[in-house]
Amino acid sequence: MAIRDIIALLVLAGIWGGSFIFMRVAAPEFGIYVLVAIRTVLATAVLLPLLLIRGSVKDIKRHWLAIALVGMANTAVPFVLFNYSSLHLEAGVNAILNATAPMFGAIVAWLWLGDKLTKSAVAGLFVGFVGVTVISQQKLGEGDISFLP
Repeated sequence: MAIRDIIALLVLAGIWGGSFIFMRVAAPEFGIYVLVAIRTVLATAVLLPLLLIRGSVKDIKRHWLAIALVGMANTAVPFVLFNYSSLHLEAGVNAILNATAPMFGAIVAWLWLGDKLTKSAVAGLFVGFVGVTVISQQKLGEGDISFLP
């Protein structure tokens, strides 16, 4: 991996990780829905010019309903839920729970789309969920027993 790729990965990790800290601080101040609106308006302000430059606006006009449904399911609803949870959980716990999204994606693909789960995928899901449980169990207030030293 080139140094440029490593730097890009670190910047991306900082942006992603920072968003949970931002939500934890901003959600009580602005409110859940206002914060979601701010995030989506800022994203639109950045991405819309790129769409115009690429000439992709006609694709949006053609597929607007599908884009709106995917946007609601994959962006708006999770934004609202993560902003709500940031009122009650620490930013680190929120980030850990967000990291489970690929695991839930694999389970949904298996249940609804008929994707095959190999033995190694099942083992990976098990280890992933156990890891998330071990890391977050104290933070979520589930008892006094700790799995960690």
